[in-house]
Amino acid sequence: MTNVSELLAAQAARTPHAVAVALGDRELTYRQLDERANRLGRHLADLGVRPDTVVALCLPRSIDMIVALFGILRAGGAYLPLEPSTPAERLSLILESARPQLVVTEVALAAALTGSGATAVCLDRDQATIEARSAAAFDSGVAPANLAYVIYTSGSTGVPKGIMIDHGALRDKVLAKTAIYGFTPEDRVLQFTSLGFDAAAAEIYPTLLAGAALVVHPHPSWTSPPELLADCERLGITGVMLPPVYLQLLIDSLSASGRTVPWLRCFITGGESIPVERLAAWARLVPHRPRFVYAYGPTETTIAATLYLPSMDPAEIEKLAKVPIGSPLPNTGVQVLDEHLDPVPAGQVGELWITGTGLARGYLGEAALTAERFVPCPFGDRPGARMYRTGDLARMTAGGELEFVGRLDSQVKIRGHRVDASDVEAALGEHPGLGPVVVVAREGRLAAYCVPAPGARPTARELHRFVGQKLPDYMIPSSFTLMDALPLSTGGKIDLRALPDPAEAARQDDAEQRWALSPIELELDGIWSELLQRDRVGVDENFFEAGGDSLLASRMVARVRGNLGVELPLRAVFETPTIAALAQEVTRLSVAQQPDAELLRLLGDLEGLPDQDAPDRVAEQEPQA
Repeated sequence: MTNVSELLAAQAARTPHAVAVALGDRELTYRQLDERANRLGRHLADLGVRPDTVVALCLPRSIDMIVALFGILRAGGAYLPLEPSTPAERLSLILESARPQLVVTEVALAAALTGSGATAVCLDRDQATIEARSAAAFDSGVAPANLAYVIYTSGSTGVPKGIMIDHGALRDKVLAKTAIYGFTPEDRVLQFTSLGFDAAAAEIYPTLLAGAALVVHPHPSWTSPPELLADCERLGITGVMLPPVYLQLLIDSLSASGRTVPWLRCFITGGESIPVERLAAWARLVPHRPRFVYAYGPTETTIAATLYLPSMDPAEIEKLAKVPIGSPLPNTGVQVLDEHLDPVPAGQVGELWITGTGLARGYLGEAALTAERFVPCPFGDRPGARMYRTGDLARMTAGGELEFVGRLDSQVKIRGHRVDASDVEAALGEHPGLGPVVVVAREGRLAAYCVPAPGARPTARELHRFVGQKLPDYMIPSSFTLMDALPLSTGGKIDLRALPDPAEAARQDDAEQRWALSPIELELDGIWSELLQRDRVGVDENFFEAGGDSLLASRMVARVRGNLGVELPLRAVFETPTIAALAQEVTRLSVAQQPDAELLRLLGDLEGLPDQDAPDRVAEQEPQA
């Protein structure tokens, strides 16, 4: 079989009545998924989709999203996943670059997607037409060398670059991962990752090709670790894939609650380094030893290039000096080379190059960049073999495991996503009130240092909003420091070591701020200040504009639970992202979550008090940590 779509059809023939995809109370069996994909595929083929035709896919998280993905593949096309929340300017850049012939979407999203000339196929509007198509299988003529998908990642020029993955590369990697994950038809696997990242392919395809159920999570960014754990237990989840930073949040949540996860059979992670202490802490919390898969690999290597499967014995893990990125997958090779492309001895650091059948075709419309990063492979005897330059520094251990050491360029990993700092610099550089700009990574967060243009003095809030219109949230700096000039080394280059601590720049003019006064506001201010690495935070400052993100919001919710004894939903942070508004929400929840006897006593105490005094009286009654 040449592609994952055909493999899905074969699975549907084996287990037609098993649940394939679920979300909430909606489910599709394998036969239903297969037939709906065939109907949509025929519809797209009638609209001109052929092998190598790029079709954009932009839908909310839903069962339809999975159907659309396979429908595009059934037609022979290559899907280009787009997140509905992507800033309009970045969306426009991607569409202008990829020039998709069609975009599969819904009416509410279509207007923002058709400016590049793509024809919109709206699943809600065109439902009757699509359902009238035959559900029988058909031959699209697609071959292993044809395009399966295009995913855009951060680019060093300030313009995102499209990485083209062929069907053969995708099939080989998916089959290898399906065997390693060990999913069975009894498993239910969480679909948590945005389709815009290739990690989603590692959730979707190995699950469905094993006959397991794929359970789509509707709102990953709004879900705190305790909520996620509760959701997984309620939904019967047995397999999850989350970034390493989220693993730490799960460890904190389980440690604080004393709960366990006996339902978990497989935990998959990757995208950034894992400290030995974190992996050992996780192993101690899961005595039943579920399988742990740590994956490494740039998008250009199709999902992953290497895997590490630790023993899950805490004592053995603690013996590690560093958690390795493991060994190559089948049909994949790794080389650690010096600047002359000669192999370096084990234990020495060199640049990591990837070889094998899983390499991307290249960058869409970027022939020069493709030739620079994908070069003829001097190792082995496979005709036409190439190797990919990762830009990562690595070493091979005496035991044959790879260790990640660092980067050769300005690329960093933020919340598991690959970010080129120069991409962020280019976006900031378009602000009319800025001159030179440099962006660096500090403790897993981006910090921007900016020299204002003559006569200009943009605020951090203004810069945050400006860049937020151009870049996805994980690429927005957590801090913006205005400087008279960027420090230079004796060689005339920017001296990164001389850049000031961004915490100093985060302070805003006291005259422009209202500060915490009530006990709850003061408690929230303490929590926010620690998380945002600030001295204090104004009660009207937006958590996300002040440098927060969804992971920090999850930590904040955990701190509120521990310090104030209040179960604050993560969604509340997104809906009321200021200390002033959250203090009111915490007060309301504190009353609502009081035992009945306590609530009656508190309500009696509140009678007759002036309105402005009531929140403080409630705060006095709150349970303390």
